[in-house]
Amino acid sequence: MSELKQTKGYVNFKGIIGGLDAIKDGTSKYGWTDDEKIKKMQFSIKTSDNNMHYVQLIQFKMGKSRENVWISRKDEATGKYDTQKLAWDRRNEPLTDGWRIIGVNIKATGDDETKSMVADDAIEYIKDNFNDGDSVFIGGKVSHSDWKGKTYHNFEITKMFATRDPVNFEDEKFEEISDFNEQFIFNSINVIENEGFVIGFTVSYNGDKTEVQYIIRDGEVTDYFKSSVGFGDLLRIEGIVNNKVVYKYRDPEKDEKDDGLLVGKQNRSSQQKGKIREIEYEDKTLEIIGVDDNVKNAYDEKELEIIDIDDDDIPF
Repeated sequence: MSELKQTKGYVNFKGIIGGLDAIKDGTSKYGWTDDEKIKKMQFSIKTSDNNMHYVQLIQFKMGKSRENVWISRKDEATGKYDTQKLAWDRRNEPLTDGWRIIGVNIKATGDDETKSMVADDAIEYIKDNFNDGDSVFIGGKVSHSDWKGKTYHNFEITKMFATRDPVNFEDEKFEEISDFNEQFIFNSINVIENEGFVIGFTVSYNGDKTEVQYIIRDGEVTDYFKSSVGFGDLLRIEGIVNNKVVYKYRDPEKDEKDDGLLVGKQNRSSQQKGKIREIEYEDKTLEIIGVDDNVKNAYDEKELEIIDIDDDDIPF
């Protein structure tokens, strides 16, 4: 049986960040975990009025990850990159001749040039040089994981730049950037009311397989999946990351009326002229809008360890 090869995914967000104030004042847990194996920072980026995502940085404390860092330099003659190891303790020494640390690229407001640093240092730099409400562009890697039967989508920062102009969701020229590009192994598609629900597998760097669900709302793309994509095909797709909650307000029914607070003030939501706020709809999906590549029959059922269970084998 051949080994599953890592599938890679990337994400781009442009918007307004939040959650850093909680880190700065100590009300949010960040830094080394209790077992001191990893250092982690997580905060949000809002890419539209109702679309918000959580991005993170992680640094492993133990093992080879803190013995050396990798640096790279582009050979202008060949266009290729040279890479070398650099001792961890030398990572903050000035680099010359075009060498840069392979890690996180950051440029805050007021920086003359982009800085490259390992995640450990990037966590502290973001904490010290960015604030809630800043407009930024964030690029990163996408990975997926399972925990207690639930699939999590993880967005790991690889670059973070302050934008030249503030992001304004009300501007008529505003265009949302909440994009991803990813490889996955196709399993199946089920179409319900003009929406295609796709099940696929992504593979981590160590060969672990995670089942991921995508959605298609474009008829042409749905037709392509139905007619031209088969089990085990390796796809590269373009998509949109949705993490939206849209609310609506309605008048209360007779038995829902509230006589008011006993003490204190009402929040903004309660001040909508006595109306009740309800969730109109939620959209927490990875939406496929296009296909870049399709490697047919990249894997078979044996390689993906898919077991076909016959009804006669079920003991109930």
